[in-house]
Amino acid sequence: MVTETKPLSADLSSETEAREEFRSRQARAYPVLRSLASLKLTVVLFAMAIFIVLAGTLAQVNKDIWQVIGEYFRINFAELINGQFPWVHPSAAFVRIDFQIFFPPAFFPSKPVVPGGFFFPKGWTIGVLLGLNLVAAHLVQFRVQARGWRLWTGLGIILLGVLVTWAVIAAGADPEGFQDRPGLSWGTLWLLFKLGLVALWGGLLAGIFAVDQNRKAERGILIGSAILLGGFLLWLFLQGDAFRLGDSSMRILWQLIKATLAGTVLLVGCLFVFRRRGGMVLLHGGIGLLMLSELFVGTGAQEAQMSIQEGQTVNYATDIRSLELAIVDRSPRDYDEVVVVPEPILLRTPGQGPAVIRHADLPFDIQVVRFFRNSTIRDVRPGEKNPATAGAGLFSIVEAARPVAATDRMGGTDMSSAYVKFLDKKSGEDLGTYLVSLYLRPQTVKVGDQSYEVALRHKRVYKPYTVHLIDVRKDDYLGTDTPRNYSSDIRLVENDATREHLSPLFAGGSTRNVDRKIHIWMNNPLRYAGETFYQSGYWKDPRTGVERTTLQVVVNPSWMIPYVACMIVATGMLAHFWIVLTRFLNRRVAQPKPQADPAEERASVSRQQRRHQRKTRKGSPADSKRWQQAYWLVPTILVVLCGGWVLSKARLPHYPSDTMNLYEFGKLPLMFEGRSKPFDTFARNSLRIISDRQTFVDSEDNRQPAIRWLLDVIARPEQAEKYRVFRIRHPGVLDLLGLEPRPGSRYSVEELRKNIEEFDKQVRLAAGLAAEDRTLFQRKVLQLRQKISRYTLIVAAFRRPPLPELPDLTDAKQDQQAAAEALRRFKHAYDIIRMQNKQLAASQPPLAVPVLHDESPEDLPESLRDWLSERQPWETYAE
Repeated sequence: MVTETKPLSADLSSETEAREEFRSRQARAYPVLRSLASLKLTVVLFAMAIFIVLAGTLAQVNKDIWQVIGEYFRINFAELINGQFPWVHPSAAFVRIDFQIFFPPAFFPSKPVVPGGFFFPKGWTIGVLLGLNLVAAHLVQFRVQARGWRLWTGLGIILLGVLVTWAVIAAGADPEGFQDRPGLSWGTLWLLFKLGLVALWGGLLAGIFAVDQNRKAERGILIGSAILLGGFLLWLFLQGDAFRLGDSSMRILWQLIKATLAGTVLLVGCLFVFRRRGGMVLLHGGIGLLMLSELFVGTGAQEAQMSIQEGQTVNYATDIRSLELAIVDRSPRDYDEVVVVPEPILLRTPGQGPAVIRHADLPFDIQVVRFFRNSTIRDVRPGEKNPATAGAGLFSIVEAARPVAATDRMGGTDMSSAYVKFLDKKSGEDLGTYLVSLYLRPQTVKVGDQSYEVALRHKRVYKPYTVHLIDVRKDDYLGTDTPRNYSSDIRLVENDATREHLSPLFAGGSTRNVDRKIHIWMNNPLRYAGETFYQSGYWKDPRTGVERTTLQVVVNPSWMIPYVACMIVATGMLAHFWIVLTRFLNRRVAQPKPQADPAEERASVSRQQRRHQRKTRKGSPADSKRWQQAYWLVPTILVVLCGGWVLSKARLPHYPSDTMNLYEFGKLPLMFEGRSKPFDTFARNSLRIISDRQTFVDSEDNRQPAIRWLLDVIARPEQAEKYRVFRIRHPGVLDLLGLEPRPGSRYSVEELRKNIEEFDKQVRLAAGLAAEDRTLFQRKVLQLRQKISRYTLIVAAFRRPPLPELPDLTDAKQDQQAAAEALRRFKHAYDIIRMQNKQLAASQPPLAVPVLHDESPEDLPESLRDWLSERQPWETYAE
């Protein structure tokens, strides 16, 4: 048996050839990789990202924000990749931007029509290119700096960090139940947080003694950090329980702690593998994760609303961004049979004209005659042509309206409507053309002897649980109708009975057996079964007083990714900053002082001697000394003057004993716009709104502070009406009021009263127009109206009402009829004052008088005591 042996040189030769071939392929790919990793490409992509954000923002003038997000930023993968040739449509990754959006009506009231446009990459397209640029930059610039056991240890720690990161993100999307609290109570978590800060402070102290004394930069930074953290800890422990984060803040702190833990593990692994560049690698990884979160949100997030009336129970959420035509059969006893036509099918119009929608589950065929994205509804006029032939459309008609845009001041949603024709499935007989609208209730359509309810409504997403609203509350800022907090008490129920009763879709599935009462308020959502319930709205029927809550129901499995990504970026940035800073400082400290050349030293001495000789020839040593003194004298004088000016402004004003101390009065508090503020602040802000200044010129041409103007408005309104404080610059408004232009452009209340009737007429005309349709003159008229309203609000809030005298009831036993009549007149006078005060309260005036309810006179009649008990803690002077 002969065995052929292969020479060793042949093996080496083949291995060398394979290595050379790999290097050749790497060299051919390197230029492409390097071009993709170019910093110039990064800058261009960032500029494109900024531009698409600008274009999307401007497009919101005419479009809803969700429509802009879909058109300008996100890619519809169904349009990008489909089952028909050519299978891939790159045009779906681009958006057509019209030139018109760069001429918004706010800047161009004449509304120029600018035709044309151009195609531009969508936000996701730019994001993908930025991601490729980031990956290529890592492959080109960031090389592995470890070998052997250090490399494998670092890779293992990185893998552990990835698992921890995944666990933190997955824990936030747990679909198995409640995710509102960690395993520990908030109090225990707060204590552990403080102990963690103590452990960090101990680590800084240990690092001070562990670092070599020659590394002065690291030691200095550690000492400074230890001092700052130690001072904060001392203050924190001295505060005790007085300083503790609330439950809402503790929720956020808990997420940040988990995200920081994941970032720390990843940082240790990156430092093992990439050494000094570990922080930069981790930073870029966090940015990449943050970019991926937008992809996950765009493809997997869902958002809907639950609108629930007090005492009502619902089992569905409403998606106000989508529509559906619902056909309901209520003939079964135990349930309603519902068939819905989704919006994409409802609006599908292939070829010419509207398509006929046919399906086996539909009781009739459907043809959409006309659809209105947004509409207004009104009664049908006599003799008017009406597309509807049956139903509510015989009495009401809709007209097209401009779709609601994201920049609309009042906000809202589109009120869609449609004229729909129903056809018999067998004979094709016309069953009538109906007007279906979000304005209208369900209508009845008969097919033979069977009746069906049809309605156009927002898309409903049914749930395997029920939500019952026990109570909803709206808390306003004091003295305003601005909401400070919404809160809802709900009962959440999910069990086998509810799942089978609600819908056959949920029958047979696993249940969580939940029956809980839960309190939800702003910034404190409920997380249940992978869904998040946010308190987002409140509404009260002004006629019946029935209250309704709105809960935003969000399904976003990736909601934890931004927390984790931000903390990973922060951890990597802090580590990279530490490494770069210490390296720079160590180089400065360790840099040896260069040895001077003897010849250079002699030349330097010679130059200094010649310079001294030139100074001596110019003047005596005394002159040189005086010049040096003058050199420092000028800046010293400037500093003294500036300091004196600052001190003069900071000096407290002095008032004679026989005059009012305006400074002390200005420190008194009042309530306005929901918060407490000094009278002086209120005076300054009010005068700035009216006059664009914080001071005014009195009748003697002396400049006075704003607090004096406010006091004159309160106590001497006839004198305050002579002060020229209203700034009016528009020539048309001056002509309207019969005023002449003057330096300063400021006028008094007396001067404004000359043509106030004509001014009020122009105010009514301007207020009846939409904001984008008003001319510059009309906008200036409304601005002056706001200034006048502020002035009249102050006058009304501090007026002195004609207070009636309290009737003498001591002789009530002798003359009960006279006493009753006196009390009736007293209550009638107070009713008039109360009505005036209610009208004043609707304007949200400044509240200057604190009320003590327990000091109400006990000898007043019970009805008056009840009225006193209804007053709020602060009231206007007039009340």
